Amino acid sequence: LDVFYPNGKVTHLNDYDKGKSRYSISIVENDKGKFVCIHEKRENRLDNHTVCSGIDIPFELIDELIDTISKVK
Repeated sequence: LDVFYPNGKVTHLNDYDKGKSRYSISIVENDKGKFVCIHEKRENRLDNHTVCSGIDIPFELIDELIDTISKVK
């Protein structure tokens, strides 16, 4: 699903659930470039997930980031 905003486009890729948290990964394209966006969402009192934090990672850093994260295991 692509969502268009006045300042760009968001393409949702996947969600990962862990306890009461959900981690959503999207691709964001805007006038500043292309980014992988990771949001942490938590359940509120109505049992809906709302964003509590997030990070936008520039697309050109993704390969290096994946290489570094793969060393964690």
